[in-house]
Amino acid sequence: MSERPPGPLFSEELYRWLLLIYPRRFRGSYGSDAAVELFRDQYREAHTRRCMLGIVVLWARTLPNVGWHGVLEGLSNVRDVMRGLRAAIVTGALRSVLRSD
Repeated sequence: MSERPPGPLFSEELYRWLLLIYPRRFRGSYGSDAAVELFRDQYREAHTRRCMLGIVVLWARTLPNVGWHGVLEGLSNVRDVMRGLRAAIVTGALRSVLRSD
C-alpha cells in the first residue's frame, strides 16, 4: 500500500463538502465518489511533485473550478425547472381552452 501524503483526509472531506454546491441530480448522475477519487489522485500527484506547494496550487485551481461549475450546473437546473413549469402552464392552459369548447 502506498504512503498517503499528509492531510489528505481533511482535503478529501472538504472536497466532498464543496461538491454539495452541485445540484443533487448532477451529483447522482456523475457520482461524487468518482470525483473524490480523481481529486485524491490529483492530491497525491501534487504532493509527490511539489510537496505543500503542489497542494496549494491544486486547491487554487480546484476552488474556483468547483465553485464556478457548481453554480453553472445549479443555474442549468433552475432553467430546466422553469422550462418544465412553463410547459405545464401551457399544457394546462390548452386543456382549459379545449374543455371550454
